[in-house]
Amino acid sequence: PNHYAIRYKVACFVYLVLLGNLVFAYYSHAQISVDRVLVYFEAGGRPVQNVIVRNGGADALGVEIEPEIVEMPGTSDEKRVPTELLLASPKRISLPAGGERTVRLLLNKQATDQDLVFRVKLSPKLEGFGSEKDKSSSTQETKIKVITTVGLLVFGYPPKPEPKLIWTRTDNEVLFRNEGNTYVFLDQGKICDKAETKCESVVGTRLYSGNQWSVKVPRDKKVFFRQQSFK
Repeated sequence: PNHYAIRYKVACFVYLVLLGNLVFAYYSHAQISVDRVLVYFEAGGRPVQNVIVRNGGADALGVEIEPEIVEMPGTSDEKRVPTELLLASPKRISLPAGGERTVRLLLNKQATDQDLVFRVKLSPKLEGFGSEKDKSSSTQETKIKVITTVGLLVFGYPPKPEPKLIWTRTDNEVLFRNEGNTYVFLDQGKICDKAETKCESVVGTRLYSGNQWSVKVPRDKKVFFRQQSFK
């Protein structure tokens, strides 16, 4: 019965009060941001790009920067491996509340046949963070921090980047294949009736070189995407 549940909850509350172990949790968010999440290196161009990292939180943060090369991107066998082909300088920064710092990315190897794809993790580390206890009472205050890691997607373009999007249609599906040497990004997707008077949105994707992707499209409908590639 409900009245037993109510009495049980009240009894538990009184028990905690008598023990003097009330715990109050305070939530805050360790927030970092960057001025861009996509970074491009053109073949034969300057091998250095700068990214501005900002601390939008109320506490000082350390941020670790970890470049990884993406092997077989966009496939079920995708792997991210620490690399020396893309370097970050410095590898760790300290940001005061509201502060910002420039991180330099250096590409150590030019792409040849197809895009080189990297991910860069920017992981905030709390400095001087922990639980605090009010010495004037038996109440313990616990701070809970939510930490968010920011990521960059970095491309090193080949000398002649050429996207080549191929598509084939069956009764209820459209298959897209990227047979070029650079990525293709499909967005602003929509599936419409033949008169294009009724449409519904559909999420797109990024197709790296050699990737394929399918979308369900009823036989009596059309599908549209905006295609973007090489900057």
